[in-house]
Amino acid sequence: MLKGILPHPFLVYTSDETMKLFTSLLALAPSAFAALTYKGVDWSSVAVEEASGYSYKNTAGTTQPLETILKASGVNTVRQRVWVNPSGGSYNLDYNLKLAKRAKAAGLNIYLDLHFSDTWADPSHQRHTQQEQSN
Repeated sequence: MLKGILPHPFLVYTSDETMKLFTSLLALAPSAFAALTYKGVDWSSVAVEEASGYSYKNTAGTTQPLETILKASGVNTVRQRVWVNPSGGSYNLDYNLKLAKRAKAAGLNIYLDLHFSDTWADPSHQRHTQQEQSN
């Protein structure tokens, strides 16, 4: 019998029934999380590559849209980078909307990666946008 506060700061048990419920939920957690498996790729550059003449072939050597190949290979999520005002128009909102429509039509989930920058940004590499620099 467990009563009182457990080491985890958000879990408080006051009865055996509550503990039984919690134990049951823990037993079901692996199957619930298994249903949330994501297999993804960053396909942010696909339209830029296609505009340069690249095409994609499946394992049989047949040329297909990349999203078709990805879906058939078990991918269920695509990552798309969105930049504020990138040079050349690639990776901006309009560019990403076109890619998102392709992903949606193929039945893929979309994971937007918002970069509050005009170009690549990560925790150790942050540049102000052109608009911020001019203010």
